[in-house]
Amino acid sequence: FHAVGHLALVEVKDNLSEAIGLCYAFPKEKNRRHYCLTGIFMEHMIADNLVQHGLYPTERRIYLYKHFKDFENTCRSQKGENNTACWTEMIHPSSINFRGDTIKVIEYCNNAENEAGRKFCRRHAFVELFPKNNFSVNALKWVCAVPQPNDATFEKDCYVALLKNKLLVFSPEESADMIDFCSSLKSEFKNLCFSKI
Repeated sequence: FHAVGHLALVEVKDNLSEAIGLCYAFPKEKNRRHYCLTGIFMEHMIADNLVQHGLYPTERRIYLYKHFKDFENTCRSQKGENNTACWTEMIHPSSINFRGDTIKVIEYCNNAENEAGRKFCRRHAFVELFPKNNFSVNALKWVCAVPQPNDATFEKDCYVALLKNKLLVFSPEESADMIDFCSSLKSEFKNLCFSKI
């Protein structure tokens, strides 16, 4: 569904409102519509496929950080689930804008208008931050313990996100550090961590 969002935006030549309308053909169940919307906003921001299809020059992709404020304004102009999906994808330009500074990237999420946007933005941060930390779950573990106002499940969700990102990139044989990672957690998170492996 996320990939469909990317493709939809290319098909309508970066016309956001038209692409958003296409995503509304999907039901909300299992976040199908949300994933489609995130694909649209991610493509609008990173413009990977838009550039490949000649809709923008290569510079648009290379210098996407120059459009950071424009992207933020786009998110602020959206309402409801569109706003949430847009803020989810603000992680990509914010990671570049703040040069991968983990705390600044996560704190930036607090600028979203609604709690759902702030939460999805923080959860999605690990997609960008993980590669910049050599895909090490231990290198990013400290981030999970950073207090997040009005986000009681952040620490738990953070540990799970690190594991999922690791397993998406590496085979189980290459992920032996996950055992040490789970073993090092507080008891309240340890069982959950091992169950996710």
